[in-house]
Amino acid sequence: MNVNQIRDWVNFELNKHQSGNTLNKEEYNLCLAWANAEYFKIKYGLPEEYRPGMPLPRQAWAVSQKIIDDLRRFLVGKGGKNLPQLSIDINGYADLPEDYIHYSSIRYNGRAVETISNDVLGDRLQSSIVYPDKSYPLCVFYDTYLQFYPKDLGYVDFDYLRMPVTPYWDAVIVNDEYVYKPASSIQLEWPEDTHTDIANLIIKYDIIVTGK
Repeated sequence: MNVNQIRDWVNFELNKHQSGNTLNKEEYNLCLAWANAEYFKIKYGLPEEYRPGMPLPRQAWAVSQKIIDDLRRFLVGKGGKNLPQLSIDINGYADLPEDYIHYSSIRYNGRAVETISNDVLGDRLQSSIVYPDKSYPLCVFYDTYLQFYPKDLGYVDFDYLRMPVTPYWDAVIVNDEYVYKPASSIQLEWPEDTHTDIANLIIKYDIIVTGK
């Protein structure tokens, strides 16, 4: 469905349960943006769902083929298929891409790079048994960059999830009615079979936005 068809469906459902309750342009676009962002969080893994003994939420990146299919349009690969790799400077630093949201995998010469938290980094760098080298490299995530060990890797393949673009429904008022403008609207990037789920989230946000 395009964003206009989703709006028609949402307004139909709102009218069915609350007579006369429909979303205007500003309200709909606000709900549409929120629903788009929340659905992404649900799919790649809500930390709020972590439980003792359950290290993963019910839905999380790569736990099922369905999740992979739903999120594949947001998977960005640096390296592979003639794409530029992630560059590492002589100090072992690599800038995180500006659209980075969630890590998927890091590889050096086809070998997985281990990711660790900075609280155990000191122990690893002092270990004679698990000291990082080019056969067993590691990295630590910081605010805007990655720190790699050993520092002279040069390049790695880096796969990550980016945020979906924010959808937008554009329309003008003609004779007191909204007329949809497809050329200046921004469509959802999600697969078609997820659109009703997103529409249901829009309905949930309707109560917050309109207070009805």
